[in-house]
Amino acid sequence: MRHESSFSVSRFKKRNGVFSFLVDAYLNGNRLRRNFKTREEAAAEPPTGHKTEPNKVGGSSRPSW
Repeated sequence: MRHESSFSVSRFKKRNGVFSFLVDAYLNGNRLRRNFKTREEAAAEPPTGHKTEPNKVGGSSRPSW
């Protein structure tokens, strides 16, 4: 399965009853996910703007959130 670069924002309810917004993105075949309190915060955070750093275990790139 090949993913180029796409993202979506979805609203979900946490176990404590609070609603959050999940940004689910694919960047160069890697899946990136991050939660935000508001939809505006989620939309303002571009998935391509995250820096990556080498993973100490496997040597692959991971988001530095």
